[in-house]
Amino acid sequence: MQEIRKDVIGYEWYYTVSNLWRVRWHKWKIMKGKIEKVWWYFRLDLRVKNIRKTVFIHKLVSEAFLWKQLWVVDHINNNKIDNCVSNLQVLSHKANITKYHQDKLMLKVLLKNLYKCKHLSIQEFIKVWISMIFG
Repeated sequence: MQEIRKDVIGYEWYYTVSNLWRVRWHKWKIMKGKIEKVWWYFRLDLRVKNIRKTVFIHKLVSEAFLWKQLWVVDHINNNKIDNCVSNLQVLSHKANITKYHQDKLMLKVLLKNLYKCKHLSIQEFIKVWISMIFG
């Protein structure tokens, strides 16, 4: 996939973001994000004139490439670490809640069926469970 870069809204002279979720400062230095320990999203500190603002990287990508106001950014494969444009979609709040409950129900049914299989060891069960969550 070819990398496409766009300016970060509100920080046009300082930061750019790509469709592969790389954030650059002054067009050359790639910034490294940190994983938020509460929600497990990548976050990044943007600084301009000694003023710091913490933002989520998936929000920066969606604002640059998928912008729709007052909508929620959703990770299609439910992997919060994968912030590529191809994995992000913009949903209404209601649609996001519906998708969350459908995914939760589907995961619950899959785990219940997997656990019923007597031929799986606990290690194999955990491996399958992790692959379902993180793709």
